[in-house]
Amino acid sequence: MTTVSVNAKDAEVAAHVRSYFNNSANIAKSMQNGISAIMTAVVSFSATPPQITEGITSAGSSLMDIIEIFIRESEKNTALYRNFQQAWNQLFQTIPTTAQSVERDIQRFAQHGDPNAPARGINTIIN
Repeated sequence: MTTVSVNAKDAEVAAHVRSYFNNSANIAKSMQNGISAIMTAVVSFSATPPQITEGITSAGSSLMDIIEIFIRESEKNTALYRNFQQAWNQLFQTIPTTAQSVERDIQRFAQHGDPNAPARGINTIIN
């Protein structure tokens, strides 16, 4: 892609996102989906024993559903989008085995109720 076509694509995506968020029902739905994704993960993290892998995997899947809101249908059929989706899913499947700090944070939450631990774990995943 040329710089001009990338800039044009960026403008299209930005317009799509602005249009979506002009509707307050869409804002509420996005917020509800985000909270639901976190709550589903927290339930897994709070299980005895904590279901770390399931919580992280479900969070990744739920967050992908939110991201898809911003992707136009015509873009979902592209190789670029499929590659992104595959990389996203792979990331959330490998996190439990590669990020021990995430597991420690989730266990701190499950065992001691540390309210900051889930945020630290999610921050580790994102960064």
